[in-house]
Amino acid sequence: MKKRIFIFASLIAIALLLPYNTKANPLECESASQSLRETQSDLNDALKSYANCLANSNGYEVCASEFSHLSSAQNNFKTAVSDYKSNCKPDEDTIRPMR
Repeated sequence: MKKRIFIFASLIAIALLLPYNTKANPLECESASQSLRETQSDLNDALKSYANCLANSNGYEVCASEFSHLSSAQNNFKTAVSDYKSNCKPDEDTIRPMR
C-alpha cells in the first residue's frame, strides 16, 4: 500500500513539474511581437522627446510632461515584454526579430 501511494505521489509531482503549455499560440505570439515593436518605438520617441526638452530647457523647463510620457512608455514597454515572454517560446517559428 505504501509503495502505491509513493508511486502515485511521484507521478503527481512529475506531472506538476512538467510545463503546462510547451507550444506558443502563433496568433498570440504575433500579437505580442507587434505590441513589443510598437511600445519599443513609443519608448524611443518618448526618450528622444525628453532628451530634447532637457537639452533645450536652458534651466527654465523641468520637462515634467515629457518625463511623464517617458515613464508611461516605459510601463507599457514592461508590460509588452512580459506578454512577449509569456506568449512566445524561444523555439517557436513565429517569433519575429526586434528591429
